Amino acid sequence: MKAKDVTSSQVKEILAGIIQRDAVVHANRIRSYLMAAFNYGLKADNDPMNTSLGITFGL
Repeated sequence: MKAKDVTSSQVKEILAGIIQRDAVVHANRIRSYLMAAFNYGLKADNDPMNTSLGITFGL
């Protein structure tokens, strides 16, 4: 699935499933990784220095 098609409710559902398995630390790490990836995509899409690269994430 493309990052631009992911919804917050989908992320919450996945993390809730992990938490229900008593893997709270794992869920927190996954949330952290996802947050870092989406923040990078948002920053890259809005950075005027990256316009010549032609890479966009569409977030």
